[in-house]
Amino acid sequence: TNDNNPAVATYATVTCGAPTAHAIPDEGLMELEDKLVKTHKEISLMANGMKNLYHGRVMVEGGNVLVERPLLVPVIDDDSGLTTHGTDEDDDVNSAIALESKSGGRKVTHTAKKDKKGMFFPKLSRQSSDTHLLTLGQLRERFESTKYQYYFRKSVCVSQSVTALVTTFLAMLELHEDDPSTLSQWSQIGFVIGWESLISSQGKEWRMLSDAWVAIKCLERFSFQLDHTISEIVLEERSVDHEGYVCIHFSWDYCTYMYVHRYIIRIPTKQDMHLGLIAVTPVVFTQGINEMQSLANMVGSSGVELQSTINNASFKSLQMYHAKYLKTSNVESDSTAAHLLLDPLMAVVQSENAAAKNTRILLEASDVVRRLRGGRVTYCKSGKDRTAMSVTLEQARLLFKRVSGVNPLHLLGATEQLNIGAEELHAANIMREFGIRIEIANKNVGRYKYSFNAIQRKMLPDIYRPPMSTIQDIVTSVTARDS
Repeated sequence: TNDNNPAVATYATVTCGAPTAHAIPDEGLMELEDKLVKTHKEISLMANGMKNLYHGRVMVEGGNVLVERPLLVPVIDDDSGLTTHGTDEDDDVNSAIALESKSGGRKVTHTAKKDKKGMFFPKLSRQSSDTHLLTLGQLRERFESTKYQYYFRKSVCVSQSVTALVTTFLAMLELHEDDPSTLSQWSQIGFVIGWESLISSQGKEWRMLSDAWVAIKCLERFSFQLDHTISEIVLEERSVDHEGYVCIHFSWDYCTYMYVHRYIIRIPTKQDMHLGLIAVTPVVFTQGINEMQSLANMVGSSGVELQSTINNASFKSLQMYHAKYLKTSNVESDSTAAHLLLDPLMAVVQSENAAAKNTRILLEASDVVRRLRGGRVTYCKSGKDRTAMSVTLEQARLLFKRVSGVNPLHLLGATEQLNIGAEELHAANIMREFGIRIEIANKNVGRYKYSFNAIQRKMLPDIYRPPMSTIQDIVTSVTARDS
């Protein structure tokens, strides 16, 4: 920002499509996580009492749950069909197995018995107890199959969210590299990145929301490090126990270096700043605004509950970041405005109504993230229509605050109200009709029109409605789409 001329300022907003696996039709990442957790619980219950049940680890993001991956070791039943309990040596041998074979069309179970010399020989006995053991094998197969789907889908989604993260951080670094207080804040408490989601919680977009939430939560594992010694373009990946690290370097002014399980993104600068690692705090605030969200609200879709869950979880993350922010040297101890920074957002999160589109939560969240010197990302399904409506509205709001001599990054006080006047909407509509966003629409669909028709436009909240001259008719709004 230019303090000498408060009407002149530069703000960074990254826009993109939802970080999701559009081309993979299976369940979303949250559904796959739920399936992993459920299958693991079933395996644990059915393996109750079995010896040598070893575990590996599968990290899940959406619920922040650590799932143990069972590696079943054979268990052997004694003649009575009960698990043998004896010495450690006996336990090592009398451990889990059930082999299904057919003898005369019947299933048989292999058991083992020790002879006088201490040798073990298999003994055949016809029992029906092998059914649950076969189920264990099937459950493990299902677990491994689901785990593969989960990791594959997650790699597709996280690669997109990481791209947006790096782009946002580089844009913010360019704006603040001469601002020691901001760099010091990032070094002390990390970099907060606020994602604004406009996709609905109904139909196919519900799966996109599921993917996006997990992919964005995964960014908590990333850290940045400023480094003036790196300049080459390098892409490297190593694997250690299903984890490893990825190294990405940019030959431009900056580069990145990512370390997996704790990914480190190293950014080269012109001078050594000695700031240490910069942690990442990702938050997502979501509210569908299109006609599908209207439908979800009317029928009481379960996706509305997911939307509320994401908003509440993100607010808690923001609360923890804000608590750290209050302890930094950038905040005066008696600054009432700084202490009340989250109050307006907390009010709208707590009052979220499943039967209405609570768009104010998006506006309050964007203001809070900017005031915390964080990065901003806005996305919808394609990143060009609903996203265009949102970013032009935000640009108009920032513009009018600057023109009135108010720094948008400063909270005026606890009584500050969020109101959008007719002049702000008029400015936003001018940007929508003649600004860069309509050029993006033309690049995607080949015409200077957003992919809304008159009915869809009417279903949008007033502040997100495009000018009538920029919408399509009902036929072309369906045929002339890029998604």
